[in-house]
Amino acid sequence: MTAKTIGLMLVCAVAFAQDTRVAGPNSGFVFDSQTQELRPIRGVVGAAAYLAGAVLTGADAASVSPDGAFALAARGGQLELIRNVDSDSPESQALGEAPGASLDISWSEDAVAVVSRTDRRAKVWSKIHSTPSLAGSYDLGSIRGEIRAVLLDGESIAIAAKGGVYLAASNSVRLLAEMDSPTGLARDGADLYVANTAANEVWQIHDYASSAAPMLFAGERDGISAPIGVQVSRRRLLVASADSKSVTAFDLASRQAVGRVDLEFAPTRLESLGSRPLALLNQPASGEPLWVLDTGDTFAAYFVPAGREQ
Repeated sequence: MTAKTIGLMLVCAVAFAQDTRVAGPNSGFVFDSQTQELRPIRGVVGAAAYLAGAVLTGADAASVSPDGAFALAARGGQLELIRNVDSDSPESQALGEAPGASLDISWSEDAVAVVSRTDRRAKVWSKIHSTPSLAGSYDLGSIRGEIRAVLLDGESIAIAAKGGVYLAASNSVRLLAEMDSPTGLARDGADLYVANTAANEVWQIHDYASSAAPMLFAGERDGISAPIGVQVSRRRLLVASADSKSVTAFDLASRQAVGRVDLEFAPTRLESLGSRPLALLNQPASGEPLWVLDTGDTFAAYFVPAGREQ
């Protein structure tokens, strides 16, 4: 595998380190929860690129919308919506109190959800591009297991937790399917796909917002081994497996494997990087490169080294 670049659209807000902004294209931003920093990727996919120094610091949790127009950041229990995150003059708008600590953030076209794993509460804001307003608030106390992944669809939240997959919608929370250890979620139309790690399985929940019919999509005989993430790309379901250190692509219609990328490490996530055909495969770590999967026609893994702006 060759060292290339990635474009991650995760951002932290609050303090803006203007001295690290330099001219040149960015492929996106990486939020490091350990250092609470936003670091840009200078360069483009398929060309020379590197992980630059921090441009934003001091957030407890943060994420950027898929179109890159907004960032949501948490600090001291409060939430901020930030416009023009990749400019010299970002604009912040207070959204109010966060639902708790240990936050997951998920975006849909014009809404954003914030879920607290520890406090078991969730909030959804709609009309992000015009007049952001609180559209829903959920008590997730009925979800007993550890919350591991969330996915926002419109103003409804799919939640993967130890023991099952749930849907928070229309002011209620209901169980969609019992499952040992769901850790990753992806959606294609009315279907929800779930990585069930301990069972070495990927499940499809057909018409999940209504009748919710679960069916096995792929398992060990298909090369699935401790799946930790799933993503839909170009009529394929991509499955990242930690034990086999690989990502397998399945045709959605036939359910047949149509491609595989072998990795030099065990992936810890498969997380979309905004609107680009890229997905993050690991967490930022000191002294270690970031790895990203090109989910498009290339279907290959690349890494981003730390660069000279540090």
